[in-house]
Formats: sequence, structure tokens, C-alpha cells
Amino acid sequence: MFEKFRRKSAAARLQEEQLYEQVLQELSRGEKRAGLWAKALANCDGSEQKAESLYIRYRVQSIKDEIEIMEGISEEAERKSALDKRNEPPHSFTYKGVTIKHNFITYWIEGRSFASAQDAKDFVDRQA
Repeated sequence: MFEKFRRKSAAARLQEEQLYEQVLQELSRGEKRAGLWAKALANCDGSEQKAESLYIRYRVQSIKDEIEIMEGISEEAERKSALDKRNEPPHSFTYKGVTIKHNFITYWIEGRSFASAQDAKDFVDRQA
């Protein structure tokens, strides 16, 4: 268990190094997030030299937050997809041109549920 924690920590440090490099590349292209720059300036009493250092830290954290949010969105989409698949009846058959979905316990036709295949067929017959 300790070994797994050490590997995760090492991976996090390498990722952080890459994020610092990314921020430096952004700065070399003249890209700055105005809100983060303003926050850095405010926290350094207007000293641009100190603000740049603080901005880099803020921007790295901002990127980490973006990654975390995207992972959360992705995980939620996966959970929703799995739930949708679980709620979707796995089987179906067609009777007189009508698709009847079922899970061998309950049968569905356009949102209506029936206790048996025969009940579902009887419903189709009554609709004709």
C-alpha cells in the first residue's frame, strides 16, 4: 500500500512539473489569465515581479482544478451511461409491428408496463 502511495506521489510531482512548464510556455506567448493576474497583483501589493511568481502558482493550481473538474464530468457521464444501460430493458421482440421491450419480468410498450408478454400482446391487440 505504501508503494502505491509513493508511485502516486511521484506521478503527481511529474505532472506538476509539466504544468509549470505549460504555464511558462503560456507566459512566453504573452498569454495571461486576467483574473489570476489581478489576484496575484492584489496579493503582492502591486509588485509585478512578485506577482509573476504568484501568478505561476495560481495558474498551475487553476490547471489542476480544470483537470479535476473535467475528470468529475467524465466520471459522472460514465455513471449516467451505466445507469441508463442498467435501466434500459435488455431484450425486445416485435409483435404486430410493435416493439415490446422486456427484462423477462416486466414488459414495456411506449412507457406502459405489463406483468407478462401475453398482457403486452393483449394490449397491442386492443389498440389495433
